[in-house]
Amino acid sequence: MPGNESIQSVQRAVKVLYAVAGVDGGCSVAQIAAKAGLKLHTAYKFTQTLEREHLLTRKTKTSAFRARSGAQRTKNAG
Repeated sequence: MPGNESIQSVQRAVKVLYAVAGVDGGCSVAQIAAKAGLKLHTAYKFTQTLEREHLLTRKTKTSAFRARSGAQRTKNAG
């Protein structure tokens, strides 16, 4: 297996995390999709999964997603 091979779903999840990291007030799914270069439905599925895994949190009133503190630290380390 070549060392430069990557898994597309992991790359997409990272793009979603980068899209919301450091954004005050969070991002809507549409904003995440645009920033990450994903279709809206795909971005929605990723946000749901990342929220279940406690990497994203959602504001109840606005439905905006924000990176949880561990995800923010991961972005800043890279």
